[in-house]
Amino acid sequence: MLTDDGVANLAIDESSLEILQESKIDYTKELIGSSFKVVESPYTSTECGCGASFDFDFDKLEKKKQQKK
Repeated sequence: MLTDDGVANLAIDESSLEILQESKIDYTKELIGSSFKVVESPYTSTECGCGASFDFDFDKLEKKKQQKK
């Protein structure tokens, strides 16, 4: 949701935050609506051309977890 001063507030659960770490998220406005889209992620394995759907490489995420320990 955009505030009156144009700042976007985003609520995200902990599991999704882990998956989306280091990702770039863009807010887009189009004729059919507006939305947040993941435009770049180091953990994405495949994605469609429109950016509406994607799969994550959970093996990469697990390796990242192991490196942090």
